[in-house]
Amino acid sequence: MAENRGGHGPGARGGYQKPKDAKRTMLRLMKYISGRKWLLVIVFLCVISSSIASIAGTYLIRPVLNELVGAGTLSDKLGYLAKMLAVMAAVFLFGAVCTYAQSAIMAQLAHRGTNKLRGELFDKMQDLPLSFYDKHPHGELMSRFSNDADNVQLALEQSVVQLFSSAITFIGVVAMMLYISPVLF
Repeated sequence: MAENRGGHGPGARGGYQKPKDAKRTMLRLMKYISGRKWLLVIVFLCVISSSIASIAGTYLIRPVLNELVGAGTLSDKLGYLAKMLAVMAAVFLFGAVCTYAQSAIMAQLAHRGTNKLRGELFDKMQDLPLSFYDKHPHGELMSRFSNDADNVQLALEQSVVQLFSSAITFIGVVAMMLYISPVLF
């Protein structure tokens, strides 16, 4: 029978494992960033705005190409092209500003949430008996305290927003494709 040697191998104590209830785990993590709900509302409005701006900017290419290929004088076409390039630049710039704003706000919320998590973890570690520290390797405890908290911060910063952004972009692109040509869709 193989012996469990202090954290190595598949049966190691304190090893990483998937949560038993992923939904409950995500809701528990979300409580760390939900302290300022109005900032979350701003983040999600920025995500929606940047997704719409991305789709709208891409859609604006269609009329430009149609106008350039159609009949008309070269000066009219160049004037229209210049106007539409300015409109497209404004739309993409608006999307970029919204993306930057949501990233900055989410970084701040995730940082505060992770600090709260670390504080709770520190308080919990203060209450543990000394025998706990004798039984667990110091490196494992330090890893949990620093690396895992950093991973939670990254997940809070990026994963939640990316999931929401991808869903909105997918729905928007499908809607745009149906609007342009339901038969081709």
